[in-house]
Amino acid sequence: MALTLLGCPPAPAPQPGSPAAVDSSDPGDPAWKPVTPDGPPESEATSDQRPPPGVAFPLERPYPTPATYRPGEHPAHPGEGDLDLWLGGSGTEPGRFQYPRAITTDPAGNVYVVDKAGRLQKFDPEGSLLAVVQTPAYALGKPTGLSWTPGGELLAADTHYARVLIYDADLGLQRAFGVPGWDPGQFLFVTYAFESADGEIYTTDYGDEVARVQVWSSEGTYLRSWGSFGEGDLGFRRPSSVTVHPTRDEVYVADAANHRVAVFTKRGKHLRDLGRPGRGPGELGYPYEAVLDAEEHLWVAEFGNHRISVFTREGAFLCSYGAPGRSLGQLARPWGVAHGPEGRLWLLDSGNDRVYALPAALVLGGKR
Repeated sequence: MALTLLGCPPAPAPQPGSPAAVDSSDPGDPAWKPVTPDGPPESEATSDQRPPPGVAFPLERPYPTPATYRPGEHPAHPGEGDLDLWLGGSGTEPGRFQYPRAITTDPAGNVYVVDKAGRLQKFDPEGSLLAVVQTPAYALGKPTGLSWTPGGELLAADTHYARVLIYDADLGLQRAFGVPGWDPGQFLFVTYAFESADGEIYTTDYGDEVARVQVWSSEGTYLRSWGSFGEGDLGFRRPSSVTVHPTRDEVYVADAANHRVAVFTKRGKHLRDLGRPGRGPGELGYPYEAVLDAEEHLWVAEFGNHRISVFTREGAFLCSYGAPGRSLGQLARPWGVAHGPEGRLWLLDSGNDRVYALPAALVLGGKR
């Protein structure tokens, strides 16, 4: 099925009765209702098709094509393109998801997903389930951030337990760091952890008038922090992810409830912002994760706008991908995005209990 490129209209309006209809409008509209950052109740997460537990479901039939928006272009058909596969479906069996909230990949192309049931699952590049483990504790809440370190470990932000869990590639828990508290060197709701190329771990946490980035040694020793609850250059409202450029002095923070991605130096000097509140091209609605690819594209999962937006690292808007809905190829409240080897893109379709795989070049207007 051909992918349609459109020249920067507003995101398509949800169909009547769509659960996305309440939170896709422009914040400038008096009728706009912001989404709840914690997402919908689990009972809202449904799926139209359910593969056998633990088995990837390759797409072998037509599905509704997601819309792709690019500035200044007339409608065009760049060529054949569809999803490589999708994973999941609602359920607690291995291979299914209950509201997946974080995703990452390793250099071999394996995919790691954690859901609201506190299950961490590992799939191979073709979607076969390799391992599943339960997080150590989950009564208070579950992790919301995953990332892969240069040294070959998996970092999981154990949000409601004020700590970072560190796993090996086989999902064996190796160690953890963090204690609850308001002071520097402590965590409230820790949302993300990312290890930079020089071995420092950057985290985001928030709660009770606290919102900040903290930096730690690879052993978990506190080093420094910046940010406070609020607006402005150094203000955060629910910082939800952090990533660090591998060679430049740049740190990218998804500042979800301020509807921006803020860029800082590693010492916390504010450099610029990407995006502004809204649903139009280059605008953001609750960005929950921002990840950088090898070509210095910044991919942003917009929970509130049900899409993925792509920027240059300097802040120029390139395109957005996705349309709100429940059908295959559509998105509902995506929490995350990840890049695998050979240009494969993984999208976390959280509200539909699914994970999509597709070529990143397709989103950017290319071909397979």
